[in-house]
Amino acid sequence: MKWLGLGISILALCVSRGWLPASNPSLELPRKALDSALKQEILRATPGLPRQLAAGNDYEAARMILGWVAPRIPGSSRQQLVDTTSLSAGQIWFDHFRRVRNGVWCGGAADFFNKALHLFHIRSVTLDFGDRSFWTHVTVLVKQRSDSPAPWMMLGPTYNIEIVSRRTHKPVPFARAVRLAAHGEADRVLTVRSRSLANRPLLLANGGHARCGTNFPSGMCGFKHYLSDPSLRARGYVGLGGMLQIFGDGKIFAPHIEPPEIIRLHRDISREIAIQNPV
Repeated sequence: MKWLGLGISILALCVSRGWLPASNPSLELPRKALDSALKQEILRATPGLPRQLAAGNDYEAARMILGWVAPRIPGSSRQQLVDTTSLSAGQIWFDHFRRVRNGVWCGGAADFFNKALHLFHIRSVTLDFGDRSFWTHVTVLVKQRSDSPAPWMMLGPTYNIEIVSRRTHKPVPFARAVRLAAHGEADRVLTVRSRSLANRPLLLANGGHARCGTNFPSGMCGFKHYLSDPSLRARGYVGLGGMLQIFGDGKIFAPHIEPPEIIRLHRDISREIAIQNPV
């Protein structure tokens, strides 16, 4: 086992440095080697990350990883979509994203980010919610700290966003955010802090390529495209508050993977909305 681990580490180093192609048809690299190579690549690009991890600051560490991951997730037309479900983070990155061979929508973006967080033993889960008749979304929830019963916080890889207080600019727990939205207070108290997606690559239906920085009209190019969605505005879901309100109004599509407190939160918010809006 010792020699196997050493061999995987050497393979990972070769792949991450570009000395060995990850997608060589004659060479089936182990998942562990590709995952380790991806982890090393992220660590080299984010020098402050080990310090945050050692201090148990999982949310801050996750924010740093999001800063590396989000701009590198290719958006895609339907023709070039890849199903990431059965793939590891390293397989997704080296076989599909790194050379922009395939791309994803919000589900694949959240899956990749979530799996990348797990490489660093950060507690996180994808959250798939909405109303299939007009809008659904997948995002990621992250535990604020590793060493306490900390709240779940939202980090969105599709839009490269987090939820913060308008007054303090500090991150706000997901539960507090959706409760504010249920009472129509979210847009007064909260705001979105977003980082640039200008360099995010896009795979087009005609086989061409673009980047979000060219002002290409893609839903994968930032929160502004969510804000201008006519189907949402027509139903009264406006701004950050509207997105959070859909959590309570809609459904959770994979409840079996969600933490019990998120399921309870959804149930409680749905009840509050029903009481406020009796039929």
